[in-house]
Amino acid sequence: MEEALDDKITKRLAELPADVRQAVESVDMGEKIRAIGTRHGLHVDQLGALEDEIMLVMLGFADPGAFTERLEAGLHLSAEQAAQVTEEAVEQFFLPIRESMKHFMAAQAASHTLEAPHTTEPVAAPKMPAAEQMLAEKTVVVPPKPETPNTAQVRTYTKDPYREPIE
Repeated sequence: MEEALDDKITKRLAELPADVRQAVESVDMGEKIRAIGTRHGLHVDQLGALEDEIMLVMLGFADPGAFTERLEAGLHLSAEQAAQVTEEAVEQFFLPIRESMKHFMAAQAASHTLEAPHTTEPVAAPKMPAAEQMLAEKTVVVPPKPETPNTAQVRTYTKDPYREPIE
């Protein structure tokens, strides 16, 4: 699984324009991310998630329009804090490569439309074999617990049966 992801990243890096590739591979990217994290009080795991989200957008795997929402959910930030982190990330990482990414994404979209022409006919969902359908369905039904009246009587002991008499 990781090999497939590494292959996709390597392939995408080869396709990217030179300035975008240079920005992705730059050494000071980590320092900029740490500086953003320090200003906003992010933890180490949040810094890693921030770096992942920035890389996904820079490589074109994630929608830049949903960046703030992804930060809010992935880093467990408030909407206001996610907006502030997004603003800094845009200034530091996305603005310098904005035009190149626009051209790249337009070229990607054009190549995908050429590869897969749109059809007006609806595509039927593939039929599942009976065995897979049975496995996908809920097969266990848990009956509700029957309501039992509280019939347990509290017994009062006059003498403790487990206690040995003291002589």
